[in-house]
Amino acid sequence: MAPIAEGTGELINYVAAELAKLPPIKVYESEPEPEPDYSKKTERDFSIRKEDGVFIVEAPWLLKVMETINPNEYDSLQYFERVLKMSGILAALVKAGVQEGDTVSIYDVEFDYVP
Repeated sequence: MAPIAEGTGELINYVAAELAKLPPIKVYESEPEPEPDYSKKTERDFSIRKEDGVFIVEAPWLLKVMETINPNEYDSLQYFERVLKMSGILAALVKAGVQEGDTVSIYDVEFDYVP
């Protein structure tokens, strides 16, 4: 055996024995986030209506967000989806009866709804 490995086994056994003396690891579970209350009117109001089979979303505050979205960039689309979810727009679309494959129009942007 090469001299570099001398005492390695004993060291490993000692460290394992010391680690075994430690108290068990506490596992913390995160608390579920409360659902936002969309019943109150805010500066983030929006409206949804259905015309000719297309769900039209109008939200003046969303125009600023949409200026920053690059539809060809994955992270940008993920951000846009988070904004729609956190603002309650996706939940309102579902409540309005949107189904998979239905067209959703937000100003100049149209996309097929995918749950």
